[in-house]
Amino acid sequence: MIEKTEREYAKLCSLLSDWRKNGAVSFDAFTDGTRFYRGPRLFDGMAAALENTAACYRKNLWLEQPYYCELWCEKDSVSAILSQAASPWGVQTFVCRGFTSLSSLNHAAGTFRDAQAAGKQVRVLYFGDHDPSGRLIDVVAQRTLANDFGVLVEFKRIAVTPEQIISLGLPTRPTKSSTHSRGWAGGESVELDTLAPAVLRGMVEREITHLIEPGAWERLRAVEQEERETLRRMCGRTTA
Repeated sequence: MIEKTEREYAKLCSLLSDWRKNGAVSFDAFTDGTRFYRGPRLFDGMAAALENTAACYRKNLWLEQPYYCELWCEKDSVSAILSQAASPWGVQTFVCRGFTSLSSLNHAAGTFRDAQAAGKQVRVLYFGDHDPSGRLIDVVAQRTLANDFGVLVEFKRIAVTPEQIISLGLPTRPTKSSTHSRGWAGGESVELDTLAPAVLRGMVEREITHLIEPGAWERLRAVEQEERETLRRMCGRTTA
């Protein structure tokens, strides 16, 4: 129904704008991670602050796990889906927005170095497009971390893979000509966005749970619940 051209893409964007304004498509169906408020969170009093702390309290359940895990994705358009799937497991999501900046890699190197010093194996689960740039972003990041920061980290590409393109019948687009496209033998390109949200969430949960040692995880979950109840009792005393 919609041709794979820039002109048709612009038309689709215009239609989606109209559909959101008239209520045919929910505004919640879209995310915009590039525009947000900055500033402190304010509370009406100590009780409200304690209530917020109790509600938000999350213990580091990876404390006794053999792995330290992060999820990296090439683009912001699917970051909300990935983060919603990873957050219940205490895994952070980092949006590369193309090739990762040196400043971001420096920050990541410090985090990974601390995790390794604590005896953990670091694994980065990577989600990116199947195109000349998307297939290089994780490779370049891993190489830069090793060569420039002396941190050896395992990157595992979760999506998009050539096998998924075939098995899931993912739609393709013509590969754009760029510096990285020279020598590209991957055929037409496939956007990460073409994967259904349920499929992405399943990939995230499967990869994360594969790294978890259940016994240690459940022990710390019990401790987390006890500590959260302690915070709630403190809140109750403050209110009284």
